Amino acid sequence: MPFAPLASVDSPQQDPVSGLLVRESLTRAVAAEREAEAGTESVRAVVVLTLPGYRALRKRHGQQACDRAVTLIGRIITTTLGSGELAGRYADDEFVLWLPEALPARIEGMISHIHAAVEQLNQSEPLAEPLRLDIQRACGRAQRCEDLVALAKGGGTPSLTGEPQASPDILTITASTRALIQHSFAQGLLTDVVSTGATILIVDDEPGVLAFITDALEETGATLVTAANRDQALTVLRDGRVDVLIVDINLQGASGLDLLAEARRLDPTVVVIMITGSRELDLSVEAIRSGADDYVIKPFKPEALQQSVSRGLLKRQLILGGQAYQALLEAQVDQRSQQLKDVIRQLEQTYRETLQALGAALDTRDIETHAHSERVARYALTLGRVLKMGDAPLTTLERGVYLHDIGKIGIPDRILLNTQKLTPEEWDIMKTHCELGYRLASQVEFLREASKIILSHHERFDGGGYPRGLKGDGIPFGARLFAVVDTLDAITSDRPYRKAQSFMAARDEISRCNGKQFDPVIVEAFYSVPLSQWSEIRETVNAGART
Repeated sequence: MPFAPLASVDSPQQDPVSGLLVRESLTRAVAAEREAEAGTESVRAVVVLTLPGYRALRKRHGQQACDRAVTLIGRIITTTLGSGELAGRYADDEFVLWLPEALPARIEGMISHIHAAVEQLNQSEPLAEPLRLDIQRACGRAQRCEDLVALAKGGGTPSLTGEPQASPDILTITASTRALIQHSFAQGLLTDVVSTGATILIVDDEPGVLAFITDALEETGATLVTAANRDQALTVLRDGRVDVLIVDINLQGASGLDLLAEARRLDPTVVVIMITGSRELDLSVEAIRSGADDYVIKPFKPEALQQSVSRGLLKRQLILGGQAYQALLEAQVDQRSQQLKDVIRQLEQTYRETLQALGAALDTRDIETHAHSERVARYALTLGRVLKMGDAPLTTLERGVYLHDIGKIGIPDRILLNTQKLTPEEWDIMKTHCELGYRLASQVEFLREASKIILSHHERFDGGGYPRGLKGDGIPFGARLFAVVDTLDAITSDRPYRKAQSFMAARDEISRCNGKQFDPVIVEAFYSVPLSQWSEIRETVNAGART
C-alpha cells in the first residue's frame, strides 16, 4: 500500500488502515523529541514488528484480508503504548514502536502484551489466516529512529510464534539486550554486570570435547574459561563472574547436577547448560527440574550450542535488567513517597496558617474576643492529646475549633456588635451562627468532618444546648471537648461586662457544671492538666498576637 507524503511538519499524518503514524511522521516526531532533549545521554529503544507472509496473504485472500490484519495490529499497538511512546507503520508489513527510555521491564512487558493480544485475536476473530508477528528490538543512543530500526533488523530474536529465526551469532543476538542493561549499569544499579562481553565457563573431563566447544564459541567474542573437573570449576565460579556454565552431566568422580546446585547457590542468575548423551534423556529431564536452563545432546552441532547460549544470555540479562529496574522503581517510589509526604506537610501547614488567619479575622469582628480562636485551639489540642486522640481526629478538632464561629459572618452587625443584652428575637438570630457555619464548612471537602464540631459547639451534655438539643454521646466528641476549653477561655478573658477571672475560678465553674454542661470523662482529663500549663498557653498566644 503506498503511503501519502507528509503535508507539513506540524501536521503528522496517520496511516488510514492501522491508525498509526506514517513512516515520515514517525521519524520526524522522533527527531523533534531528540532535538527537544539535545545534550542528554538517554538510551532509547525500538521494537520492530513484522507481519510475515504479507504478500502471500494478499495473493491468496486479497487486499481486504491484509488490511484487516493491519487494522488489528494497529489496535494492539495503540493499546500497548504508554506516555511519550510513539508508533508508526514503517512499511506495508512493518511496524515500529519508539520508546524514549530503554527500560528492560517495560520493553519485555510490551512484548508480552502484544504476544497475549495476538493469541487472543487468533482465538476470537474470524481471520483469513492466523495472525503472526515477528519481533525484534534494539537500544542505544542513536540520534535517529532509522538507526535503531536498522540495528534491530540487523540482529534477530525469537518470533512471537515461538519459532526461532535464522541462527544469529551470540554477539548479534545479545547486542540489543546488552544495551538494555547498560543504562542501568551506567546509573550504578548493576555493579556486577560487565558490558564488554559474557564469560562462559566450560566444564568437561574430555579434552576433545573442551576443544570442540571452545572452537564453536571462540568467534562470539565471549571470554571462554575451561575446567576439567568439579573443583576447578568451583574455583572459577567463586573467584569471578560467570554468565554461562556449560557442564557435562557426567563428570569423572562427580555429577554435573552437583555442580549445577553449587553454581545456583553461588549465583542464582547464572545460565546453566547441560551436555548429555542421547541415552541419558532421563538425566536431562532431571537436570531441567533441578534448575538447568537448557541441554544439548551429543553429538551436537556448533549452531545448536550457540543458540542455547544465546537464549541463556538473553534470559540472564533480562533478569539482571529486571532486578535493576526493580531497584530503580523502589528508589523512585521512596523518592516520590518522600516528596508526597513533603507536599502533604506543606499543604497541612498551609491549611493551618489559613485557618489561623481566618480565625483571627473572625475574632476581630467580635468585640468580646481577641486571639480567642488561637487560644481555644491550643487548649483543645492539649486536652485532646491527654485524651490520646489520634492524629486525624486532632487535625479535625483543630480545624473545627479554629472555625467554630465562622457562621457569625452571617450575623448582622447590629446584633453581633451589640454590647447590651440581646432581646429574645436577637438571641434567636445569634444562635443561627452554628447552622450557618456548618453549611459553609460542609461544602469544603477537607472541612467536612470539622463542620460537625462547628454545628454542635453550643450543645450541652444534658441536652439543654442548641441548635439540635443533642445529649451525651450524641454530641460529637470534638464538640464536647470544645465546650470545656471554650468555657476555660471565656472565664479567663476580659469581657465588656466583667474582668477576666483566674484559672482556678474557671476550674471551679467547670467542676460545678460537670455532667450538666460538660462530659465527665473530658472534665476528668481537664483536671489532670496543671493550671500553670493552661496559663502558660494563654500567655504564649497573647504574646504572639501582640507582635
